[in-house]
Amino acid sequence: MSICHAVLRAFGRAYAYEGRRNAYLWRGASWGLLVPVFAVTLAVGVERLSVLDVVRAQPSLLSFLACPTLCAVLFGAVGTVRHRARLENERVTDAWK
Repeated sequence: MSICHAVLRAFGRAYAYEGRRNAYLWRGASWGLLVPVFAVTLAVGVERLSVLDVVRAQPSLLSFLACPTLCAVLFGAVGTVRHRARLENERVTDAWK
């Protein structure tokens, strides 16, 4: 099974969306949060306006607010693949003992 296929299947598993058990979900949200922060910071620095004025002038920047959620879901699925692989490795190594 390919990695892409495994990640796509992981989107359907509940573990991908459990924030208490899947730390990858929070890592994805943290990485995704950087995108809107840097986009707005860059626009404020270039245009020399306040944050509110920049967002009013460029409402497309609001689309970056979806990035933390999208990254969290993607990282959550990757964390699910990793978790399942670890469980499978433990099962196989326990069988060898």
